[in-house]
This record gives sequence, structure tokens and C-alpha cells, in this order.
Amino acid sequence: MLPANLDDLTPDHIQGLIDSEVAEGLRLEYKEQLPSDQSDDKRKFLYRVAAMANAAGGDMVFGVVDKDGPDGQNTGIAEKLSGIRIPNVQKAIEPLTNLIRDGIKPRLTGVAMRSVTCAGGDVLVIRIPASWNRPHMVTIGNVDKFYIRTAIGSSPMSLDEIARAFSEQGELREIIARWRSHRAELIERANGPIPLSSEVAVLFHIIPSEAFTPGAFKEAWRVPEDEKKRVYVPNGNYNQRYNADGFLCFSSSADM
Repeated sequence: MLPANLDDLTPDHIQGLIDSEVAEGLRLEYKEQLPSDQSDDKRKFLYRVAAMANAAGGDMVFGVVDKDGPDGQNTGIAEKLSGIRIPNVQKAIEPLTNLIRDGIKPRLTGVAMRSVTCAGGDVLVIRIPASWNRPHMVTIGNVDKFYIRTAIGSSPMSLDEIARAFSEQGELREIIARWRSHRAELIERANGPIPLSSEVAVLFHIIPSEAFTPGAFKEAWRVPEDEKKRVYVPNGNYNQRYNADGFLCFSSSADM
């Protein structure tokens, strides 16, 4: 996975994959071209997206060629840019967004895309989160299949893996419910992240879902700037900061 937030990606990050000969793995995959309109291409694209969501999440990087080994097999090691050009980013992103929305069940949320213009060609990075609502199934073209990402690629999930995924998500929901109950109790006892007056107050605390998945939450996390504006707090969401748990946004009568 690229070591940067999507909003901060630059051509240097992409070139760094090539210069350092970074190989594909559990959370990183290269593709030379964007998916075509062919049904087979669409299915394979969705298999890879669902596979990452069903595992640890990761980045699909379109526009990078990987090296061939002595036997002609792909090594998965970044070699060069493929030279594709994306003159209209929105036109490239929209059909992929619709495909993910309509071809994967339950609906996969949190997928983000960013185009990076490099000297040797454009690159489209699709960042897929490790889903808290897995397992996700590909449902396009009368196909109902579960896939999962491993260190060597994507493969169909076994019955045991599917059953375990459903079981883990039940446990995850219980963890989140307990955390929320504990945090509400702290706030009621005036031991929350900010001191609250006795008057009415509204407090939003946004935590990445990966924080509840052991081993999944490793890199720096923040709310995209445009998403911050969507958090509605009476009297404005001007009081914002990050803390050890996530992103805090609040307003109270003291600010009015």
C-alpha cells in the first residue's frame, strides 16, 4: 500500500514504487490498463476489489507495468509506467464507482480514487478499505462469488473462510457497541475528550472502522478535507482536532 493519504499522493510516490522495485503483496496490486467495458474485465476488476475488502484492504494502481521473470511470468515488481493518459478523471472514475456500487454485495463503502499525472503516464490509484461489513460477494453477470486477497493474489474464499468472516463481523459489532457504550458513559461522567457544560451540547467523534480490526490500523489516518464540511454541528463545526481515537468536532452553548 502506498505510504501516503490519497490527497497527498504525488508523482514522486509513484516513481518511488518503480525506483525501489516495490513488489505486489497483500495490500498492493499493479495493472497496466484500466478495466475495459468487456464483461470479463469487469468481473476480474470486481473480484480484486472485493478480495481486498474481504482481507486487509489496499491499493490497486493502474498504469504501472510489472517486470517479467526469466520464465516470462510476471514478477509483480514495479518496472515502469505503462503510459496511459486520463484526460478526464471524472469520466474514468464514474463507471468504476458505479461498477463497485452495483456489482458487490453488501454495498462496499469507503472506496476512494485519485489520479496522479506523471511524466511517463497517468496513474489511477483505487484505495479499498478493509471492510467492517465483510464478506462481500461479487454479483455481476449471474455470478455469486466471494474472493479474498492473499500475499500472492486473489482467490475464491473457501466455505471455512466465508463462515469465519461472518463470525468475525459479529464479534466486531459487539466490540464497537461496547466501545460506544463505554465512551457515552465517560462523557456522562464529564470524563470525555472535552469538558462539557451542564447545558445542551452536541459532540461528534469519528473513528476509522479499521481501528476496531486488530492489525489493520497501521498508517496515519485523517478525514478528507471535503468530508469535514459534511459533519453538521449546530453553530458550526469550527472546533476540530484529532486525538488518539480519531477526529473530534464539537460545538456548545459556550461558543454561541
